[in-house]
Amino acid sequence: VCVIADQLGRGVYSLVVVSHTQSISMSQEQWYMIFSILSATTSACLGRPPVWRTVAYLVENDLINDMNFTPCRHLLLRFFQGVFPGEEPSSDGDSLTVEACGDGSSHWGP
Repeated sequence: VCVIADQLGRGVYSLVVVSHTQSISMSQEQWYMIFSILSATTSACLGRPPVWRTVAYLVENDLINDMNFTPCRHLLLRFFQGVFPGEEPSSDGDSLTVEACGDGSSHWGP
C-alpha cells in the first residue's frame, strides 16, 4: 500500500465525488469497503492527504449517514489522535504536525 497510497487515496476520493454528483447511493458494505481502503491508505504518509480530503468532502457535503458514520468516526479519530498503522503515537501531545516521510520530504499529517 505504501508505494501506491497517494494514487489509491485519490482514486477513492474520485469514486466518492462521482458517486455523489451522479446520485449513486452506496450500501453499508460498500461504505465499509471504502473506509477499509482509506484506513489502509493512512498507513503511508503520502496517502494521508487524499484520505483527509475524502473525509472532508463527505463532511462538507453532508454525506455522513447511518451507514457510514461509524467507519468515518474511526478514521477521523485516527487523524485527531495521530495514531496510524505501523507508527508509534506522537509523544509531544500535538497530533496535527508536519511530519517527515520515508522519502525525505515533509507532508502535513497528524
